[in-house]
Amino acid sequence: MILKVLTNRRAKFEYVLEYMLGDKDRLYSAGDKPFVLTHNLKGSDIASWAQQLRENEKRRTRKRRKDGIVLYHEVLAFSPADTRHITPEKLEDILRRYLHLRNPNGSYAVCVHRDREHIHAHICSSAIDRNGKNMRLSRVALSDLKKNIQQYQIEKYPELSRSVVRHGRKTKKRTSEQEQQYTLRTGKVSQRELVRQTVLDCHKKAKSEEVFFALLKEQGIETYVRGGKVYGVIVERRKYRFKSLNIQMEQDGKVIDSKRTRGKQPSPLEY
Repeated sequence: MILKVLTNRRAKFEYVLEYMLGDKDRLYSAGDKPFVLTHNLKGSDIASWAQQLRENEKRRTRKRRKDGIVLYHEVLAFSPADTRHITPEKLEDILRRYLHLRNPNGSYAVCVHRDREHIHAHICSSAIDRNGKNMRLSRVALSDLKKNIQQYQIEKYPELSRSVVRHGRKTKKRTSEQEQQYTLRTGKVSQRELVRQTVLDCHKKAKSEEVFFALLKEQGIETYVRGGKVYGVIVERRKYRFKSLNIQMEQDGKVIDSKRTRGKQPSPLEY
């Protein structure tokens, strides 16, 4: 699954909760009852939850910086291809496991949306847990959280295989997280990834720089120059820098797939 963590430096709990609970595409359980979960929160209305989340800020053991985070808005998204396998019971189990892994002492309100068969859960929480400790996630902690909740999903619900993504601190042999979200949401590969793969495929087939550029042109892809060297490609009037495609174009005409060489000595694809 895809996990996205948004932050807010203002206590806009009502705003986030109203967005979560007011969406027309909310998921409903049996008996047309909206799917809502809470953890360490009392009551059943936005005003009550917002007040408790706001009051929780007073538990803070260390003084908050001026630009400190007050609110977390987290989103867990599943692939549309797995929608038919997802039930409210499975969702509740996965989400409660997530909250436990995230921080069992945190206070959370959870709502699930179903937009165009794309199921995703919204989680609103205070930035401080009930013990007054900061709920901030380091990069390593966030990576571990993604891996652990996904591993739980894999082991308990193997039928949700289309929602499995490759998480890691660095991008290796996979699309960016934004492209993963697009793929999960639509079931399609992004235009940028298609262009990237086409450029690499053309280079793989070419035996010279001239043939490489000719193959690109056959695919409707033009190159453009900046600073005296080929800087990127143009597809449907849109420019794509080689750097943004994770492709390195060397001065001698060699092309390096940065996704395959990141973190180690590059091994150029030679003509």
